Amino acid sequence: MAKTSKLPGVPVVRFSHSMAFIGLLRKLGAPTDRYLESSKLPRLCEDPDWLIPVPRMYAFLDTAARKEEPALGWWVGESVGDLQLSNPLRNLLETAPSLLVALQSLAQLVNSESSGIDVGIRHRKDHIVVFTQYPALRGVPGYAVGQAYQISVFVSLVQLFLGKNWQPAEIGLECRSMPRELPGQYPGSRISPGSKFGYFTVQRSRLHHSMAGGPAGNATNGGLPSLDQLDELELMRGVLRSYLAEGYVSRTYAAELLDTSVRSLTRRLSKHGTTYQKLIDNLRFEVAKEHLENPGMRVRDVANAVGFEDQGDFTRAFRRISGLTPSEFRRAVS
Repeated sequence: MAKTSKLPGVPVVRFSHSMAFIGLLRKLGAPTDRYLESSKLPRLCEDPDWLIPVPRMYAFLDTAARKEEPALGWWVGESVGDLQLSNPLRNLLETAPSLLVALQSLAQLVNSESSGIDVGIRHRKDHIVVFTQYPALRGVPGYAVGQAYQISVFVSLVQLFLGKNWQPAEIGLECRSMPRELPGQYPGSRISPGSKFGYFTVQRSRLHHSMAGGPAGNATNGGLPSLDQLDELELMRGVLRSYLAEGYVSRTYAAELLDTSVRSLTRRLSKHGTTYQKLIDNLRFEVAKEHLENPGMRVRDVANAVGFEDQGDFTRAFRRISGLTPSEFRRAVS
């Protein structure tokens, strides 16, 4: 998360906080420089350590969200959590003995580097509440976009421990309205606008997981979990993964493979907090990332391996999820 400090009368933030938004907007072909100029932000800045006024940054986020995509904050937060973590933050998470310790460490880091953001954890009987708010700027245009970004980043980090298909049981937003696409992005979550602060919940029973161990529990057979250790969702993913290279696995065909009806499949996936399209999208994305880490495999072949006949369709789908093209991702991990 970005470091902030305070000058007389105005909070400031490091430019790195905006760079993820700028990068994604430019990839989408948005007139990003015009939005930066109208918000009185530098157009040519490439240094993530430069400082900018927080209200100016929020004005930029507000303009971009209104002109391009209401769910922009959620999209950018998800891409940052998935692919663009800084090395110190990734190391902090990978060395944490549990998800709870990782969340506590991250909250402490954000608070120590900020002059106004209040991030913390509240414990309840069956879950914890990870909350965020910026009281000094509440109501400023763009505030809701910034809060969406913060929540999405934290949710994405939890998913590094619990798997990409994990979703919070509840998400709270200070804004009184929300992008209509948001329930589709988090179909397993109860979303509550008009809350006193932004937040999401994590089940207490999941807090012991480490990033290295993952949610699958103890492993056998040379590091692979035995089949009876896999939950229903992982079994579905395992079967569908085998068919990706055959082309797009339709919902009807998947139901047939899993010996169930389309309606039952939809209901079972909903129980796990996901949808069939998101399951396939995430599965294709995860397999594509694995293949892209092999420098000897052409992008066209990676596209075919995850069921895309057209490389352009694959590139657009990959960028929609990650914020990067396959080639950019390959350079980022090389």
